[in-house]
Amino acid sequence: MNLFKFRQKQKKEQSKPTIIDSNDDKSSVITLVREFIAGDVFLKEAVQKQFLYVLLLVVLSLVYINNRFLYERQLREIASLRNEVVDLRYRSLTISKEVKQAGRRTMIIEALKSHGSDLEEATKPIIIIEN
Repeated sequence: MNLFKFRQKQKKEQSKPTIIDSNDDKSSVITLVREFIAGDVFLKEAVQKQFLYVLLLVVLSLVYINNRFLYERQLREIASLRNEVVDLRYRSLTISKEVKQAGRRTMIIEALKSHGSDLEEATKPIIIIEN
């Protein structure tokens, strides 16, 4: 609080009567910006009374920004997982096609002949014996 009292005292000493001219709007904007940069805005009684509300707004804005960053991170993770699912789906389709092709009768016969096996394809139909 000593800082606030010092600034108020300093502001009273610096205040001089001003001449009102046509550039009053520009000078008020410039003065407002200077007060904001210097921190003199916080010395005003209205701001000091509303300090808890201002603090609450600052905290809520920080929570909002943090929430936004977390949301964007989750979106990036979801996108990467979707790409991974698509890649895995294509890989499974390729593998199932290869297995299906390797399980065909002609491919099995060719594989047996190339390995030198003496197995042959049955020429007689299967006979089922019932009790």
